[in-house]
Formats: sequence, C-alpha cells, structure tokens
Amino acid sequence: MKFYIVAADLEVYHDVCKQYEQLLHKVLLNGRSPKDALVECRYDLVNVFTAKLTNEEAKKLKGENGISMVTEEEIFFHELSRYFCRGSCGN
Repeated sequence: MKFYIVAADLEVYHDVCKQYEQLLHKVLLNGRSPKDALVECRYDLVNVFTAKLTNEEAKKLKGENGISMVTEEEIFFHELSRYFCRGSCGN
C-alpha cells in the first residue's frame, strides 16, 4: 500500500471530504473503510486529497469521473516514516 495524491475537479466534487469518502467507497477493495484510507483532504488553490491505496485501487480511481490526477506521493510517505516508523517501515 502506498500514499497517493489525487486531484479532483471542483465542479464534480464540491463537498470535498464527504464526496471523497463516497468516491473511495466505490474503488476500495476487500471492504476497506474510506475513513481509514483517506489521509488528508484539502481545498486551497487546488482540490486534492491524499489516500492510502493499493496499485489496483489507484488505477480504478484514475478512471473515475472528475479525477484529473492520481500520483504516488513519495515525499509524503518519507515525511510520515520519519515521524512514525522509527526504522520499522522497511525504508
């Protein structure tokens, strides 16, 4: 599982966090909870959220209406691992 940054069209997803959870519910596998997968949602200059997904889930998300980008977020993961993993995450 990896962290992904997802950019969404504000015209399609205007109730940001709630709609992101509904979107994740459509693509998550094995009964995973959208609340557990959604790491962060934000709306500043762009409409994006961060989610913890499998490669297959990320591919499914790319095909959803209003999603303009799904990209692996390596910097975000490395920042998290520095604070939480303390050498136990395999990096």
